[in-house]
Amino acid sequence: MGSAEQYVEQLKVLHKALREEDPDAKVVGGCGCPGFLDWTRTILAKGAAPYIDILSLHNYNYSSPVSWMRKQLVAQTAKAIADARGAPVPVWNSEFGFPLSPRQNNRPVTRDECIKRMGAETWSVAGVVGVWEPRSSRWEIQAHVTSLLEGAEKVFLHGTGAIEPPSEKGVAYAALSSILSFMKAIRQIETGHEDIVGAMVESLSGDRTAILFGDGANAVFFPLASRDPIQGMDLFGNPLALTPEHGGLLLMADENPLYLSAVPPDFHGVRILEVQAPAVLRPGAPAEGKLVLANPLDIPLVLEVAASTAEGLSVQAPATIQAAPKEVKE
Repeated sequence: MGSAEQYVEQLKVLHKALREEDPDAKVVGGCGCPGFLDWTRTILAKGAAPYIDILSLHNYNYSSPVSWMRKQLVAQTAKAIADARGAPVPVWNSEFGFPLSPRQNNRPVTRDECIKRMGAETWSVAGVVGVWEPRSSRWEIQAHVTSLLEGAEKVFLHGTGAIEPPSEKGVAYAALSSILSFMKAIRQIETGHEDIVGAMVESLSGDRTAILFGDGANAVFFPLASRDPIQGMDLFGNPLALTPEHGGLLLMADENPLYLSAVPPDFHGVRILEVQAPAVLRPGAPAEGKLVLANPLDIPLVLEVAASTAEGLSVQAPATIQAAPKEVKE
């Protein structure tokens, strides 16, 4: 293990040697795992920027990809080298993955079996996060997409652990590949919910596919002017047909990525229910908040309200909240 100073000196020598042999050669440098943002900033401060043509990093996620994306580590790292060089540099996520738990009797273990064997839903494997096999499949697809949304141009899977056939992970990657292999551009779309990630993929032929997934299970509404069915596929590429009702699509987003084809350019989700409450609660002091219901449907909407709090606190909330079509009600 060398120092940042030693790394930069080696980078200079390598860059010079490669360019003398092939003026068009590209030097891939950087990495650092974990902590690639700090490592990149350190080597840039020591003069590495002119000698890195492509920035490499290892974006292992240490929580769900949805929550890990909020840190924007890939985007911050890309900005750091762009600022240092005065122009953007291609970024490759050259290593990531979620090692999976060993199989039991030649079959993937369930969540409960994983907890019994490993002691928790997640555990450390060579410094990265391991999960049970079905979740590894879903989180790796999610992490691939979130890396692209943050600005990575290429993503390389690694560290997933031994996969015994048959494996659903290969099928899930085949489904994702059918979309990304012909990708021209990708951007994030608004979903109206912080626990739901949406991506819009534009193909080389101009087709648009939306990719949706989230933490937990949350409802999200996508307004649509047309009543024509939306074609798509599930995590494994099985075909789906979803028919808009009451002005759009009401979907339940969870950790299973959903692909929707031929969506309009302005495809986006809207927040239906928002809780506005103080960020800090003081012991013994009452706090007031409000529920805001924005009904995007063309029919009345009635929601049941269930509230829970930490031990020692209590909350008063209406049993139901309702709004007329297109009404916003507090």
